[in-house]
Amino acid sequence: NKKIIEAQQYFKSRKIQKAHAAIIFGSFLSKTANFLNLEDQIEIDLKEIPNFPIPSVPGHQKKILFSKYNDKNILIFKGRCHYYEGYTMQGLTYPIIISKKLGVKNIIITNSAGGLKKIFKKTI
Repeated sequence: NKKIIEAQQYFKSRKIQKAHAAIIFGSFLSKTANFLNLEDQIEIDLKEIPNFPIPSVPGHQKKILFSKYNDKNILIFKGRCHYYEGYTMQGLTYPIIISKKLGVKNIIITNSAGGLKKIFKKTI
């Protein structure tokens, strides 16, 4: 696919060629990356990457962090897109496809979930 090749070329131009794992953070969870012992961080705005879908939902940063964690290269997607934003399934899976092309074998995808029961109390 031409779009994927263009994205791969972008990553290669940034000296990002191989990653061992990836994390895709859901709503408001990208700050979790601040608690990881990350080294050699490269932060990339999604708008710089050819054909990359850009989240429009509040709480989703528009960045990818490429870093080392325990001597392994990892990708951290600080936000993601949703189907209700108007993206196709191909667009929604773009981060996973790119991760695979960069060699990722393990991926963690998170989300924020809540409830409406009165016994659930706001803690933040």
